[in-house]
Amino acid sequence: MGDTSPKNKHKLEEQKHEDHVKKEDEKHENAERQHHHPDSTPDAEQVVGLPEPKDE
Repeated sequence: MGDTSPKNKHKLEEQKHEDHVKKEDEKHENAERQHHHPDSTPDAEQVVGLPEPKDE
């Protein structure tokens, strides 16, 4: 089993918090990128209105 000392528990909690903050930051950065570059991820509304490509 792992070390259950208060010092180790604190370190593990701190690491979990840092990981959570990092994931939240990545989510926000991703949302920001999508907001500034909407053509890279088209909305369903944009796709529905487009005409179908014709074969030549």
